[in-house]
Amino acid sequence: MRKTLTILSVTEVLALVAALAAALVRIGGSLIGIEKNLAKVTMGVRAIDSQTAPLEEHITQINAGLAAVGQGLGSVDGHLERVEMAVSQE
Repeated sequence: MRKTLTILSVTEVLALVAALAAALVRIGGSLIGIEKNLAKVTMGVRAIDSQTAPLEEHITQINAGLAAVGQGLGSVDGHLERVEMAVSQE
C-alpha cells in the first residue's frame, strides 16, 4: 500500500512539473511573439521620427503665423463688439 501511494505521489509531482513546463514554454512563445511585434513598432516609430524631423522648422513658422492671425482676430472681435453695441443702442 505504501509503495503504491509513493508511486502515485511521484507520478502526480511529475505530471505537475510537466504541466508547469508546458505552460512556461507557451508563455515563452507568446513573449517571443510580443518581442517581434514591439520590434516592428519601434522600427515604425523611428521611421516616423526621421521622416517628420524636417517639419519642425516649418511648424515653428506656421505657429508664428497663426499667433499673428490670432492677434488680428482679437482685434476684429473688439471691432465687432463695438458694432454690436452701436446697433443695439439704435
